[in-house]
Amino acid sequence: MPQQILCLITPQEINLHKSIVHFKINELTFIPVDFSLTDRFIKDSRNFRFLNDYFEHIKIQENFKEAVFDEDDEPEAHLVKLIEDYRIDHFFIEDYYEWEYTPFESLWEKGYLRSFEYSFMYVKNGEIISADTSMRDDEDPQIKYTDAQKYRKELGLDFDWLSQEKFYSYDCSKKEYLK
Repeated sequence: MPQQILCLITPQEINLHKSIVHFKINELTFIPVDFSLTDRFIKDSRNFRFLNDYFEHIKIQENFKEAVFDEDDEPEAHLVKLIEDYRIDHFFIEDYYEWEYTPFESLWEKGYLRSFEYSFMYVKNGEIISADTSMRDDEDPQIKYTDAQKYRKELGLDFDWLSQEKFYSYDCSKKEYLK
């Protein structure tokens, strides 16, 4: 099943408004977000050391407007507002989008080639520690996945949350949250 999910994961103890889809799992709060980030959010963050400086940069851009948590918001505005409103300064963002399964045949095997995009950003105490955006094919891995794994572990994330059905998409998360 194709999958598209963006999730902010934090070890911080926060009281989110009940309208915000979120899950508490193993001392971490998972906040699925109802959009997939444009690559530029994570790519551009690499030019800054501190989250506050990056957010100030975002706020002066022409496409930034005051976020009110509706579908018309710029994705960056929505995420900036969420992080600032709840004073989240230690988090890991993962953005995973699987867009196709392509059948293939080789001399040795038949199967499906999975293509996807994966981005992550790790922030600790307001400092942008690492950010990476990559496209990946099963045949041509380009992801610096070991970096992501290192930061996941540092955060306390020691399981594959992406494999859980409630995280296949924002809609799946929302459905599970509303149960």
